[in-house]
Amino acid sequence: MHRNRKIATNTAFLYVRMLVVMGTSLYTVRVVFHALGVQDFGIYGVAAALVTLLAFLNATMSQASQRFLSLDIGNGDLLNLGKTFNAILAIHVVIAIAVVAAALSAGSWFLNEKMAIPHDRIASANIAYQFAAISGGLMIVQTPYSALIVAHEKMWFFSLVSLLEAGLRLFIAWAVANASGDRLFYYSMLMCGSALAVLIAYVCFARLSFAEARIRPHREQSVYRALTAFITWSFIGNLAGAARTQGVNLLLNVFFGPVANAAHGIMTQAQTATNNFANSFQMALNPQIYQRHAKGEYGEMRDLVIIGSKLNFILLLIIVVPVLHATPYILEAWLSTPPPMAVDFIRWMLVALMIDSISQPLITAAMATGKIRAYQLIVGGTIILSVPLSYAAFRLGYDATAFLYVITAISLVSLLLRLLFLRNLLGFPLSRFVLQVLLPATAISAAMLATSLLYTHVFGEVRSLFDFAQASSFLAVGSLSSALVLGLSRSERRHLFSTIGKRFYK
Repeated sequence: MHRNRKIATNTAFLYVRMLVVMGTSLYTVRVVFHALGVQDFGIYGVAAALVTLLAFLNATMSQASQRFLSLDIGNGDLLNLGKTFNAILAIHVVIAIAVVAAALSAGSWFLNEKMAIPHDRIASANIAYQFAAISGGLMIVQTPYSALIVAHEKMWFFSLVSLLEAGLRLFIAWAVANASGDRLFYYSMLMCGSALAVLIAYVCFARLSFAEARIRPHREQSVYRALTAFITWSFIGNLAGAARTQGVNLLLNVFFGPVANAAHGIMTQAQTATNNFANSFQMALNPQIYQRHAKGEYGEMRDLVIIGSKLNFILLLIIVVPVLHATPYILEAWLSTPPPMAVDFIRWMLVALMIDSISQPLITAAMATGKIRAYQLIVGGTIILSVPLSYAAFRLGYDATAFLYVITAISLVSLLLRLLFLRNLLGFPLSRFVLQVLLPATAISAAMLATSLLYTHVFGEVRSLFDFAQASSFLAVGSLSSALVLGLSRSERRHLFSTIGKRFYK
């Protein structure tokens, strides 16, 4: 009961964070998009994509950091926890130096020789790229500290820093909109300053709060070997994830130019906002999955993964359905003149995210076992197919939206592969997962698709704020009702209503 209350409390902190971050992100993107213009907005997006692609190893290390720190906390091994943190920090510093060096050499060559950037903006693109590279390095060094804070489940501070970052982005948007001269330069410089401020906040809190955050370099080979083994195989999965998101963005530039990158940039901002919502519950769940595996509580761990997959899907559905229904209106209200293809990009991205939301607890459970060689080779190998398949689609003359059809199909295949691997790794009950998660998710999705189509037939398209408020309220309530009826079992509904009743009459 204490653990469930802790998950609920941490989720509440993270949802407050999500609401503020989402609201400020959507507003600042609107301001920055108009301040920079379609071309410069697309240029910054592709410059950041190059750095992100080079920094994909950091995603591997972030996953490893969460796993090893949470396992040490779960085992109560504080001595090893300090050694693990210092080993992780040392590796991250090396990665940051390597990524910045690669970005300023090979990445810079690629930007200047292979990217479709107008000649009169190439100098500004290079400056933006250099600031983006430094920002990437700062975010890599930040990872061990943020991972330690999350592993200790100090979500209130994690949320507080996110609010600080949102405030900085508001200031940056205001400053860029009112700047004279090259706004792309100012935007890149200020975003780099924001990354530095966030790093300082994490370092200061971690060093003041946790003894293991003190820098004590060591050469204990067993710690480095365990991290290296995990990182080596996680490398493949995270390379695949970086290729899927940023590699495809580079392909869009080659085939369709900066305008397609602008549409992808808008999609990415919407994706980030949606992920902030989806990850709020998952982030609170992850330390508990790792710690239950460390304690050998495998039955509780499996239960947590199943209910986590279901709740991830339901919580995301409630906001995704109204957005899918009114995407054209939302984009016009948000950006006034959205880039071409942005509507289709966002809609298909949301569909893929709904599928991926079911997979997130499965990924955490697989990482907790540490036995990930075959998992990463096959699942990561499947995900990375999104790049050659998207390239083939573009070469065959399909439009820019084709890459999202590929990504959605691969998300489905990856979900099925993860289930098969967990059956082998943990004796995961596939039939139970199908009955309790996949079938209810399919039924809810079908019900809400029919509801959205019927609503449009009766009331027409969303064309005003009133229409949007009315449609969103109706569809959100419909999603929640469908989730309660089709998604939760009788015992789950009874437990939910009992908990709400106790809270209400407390």
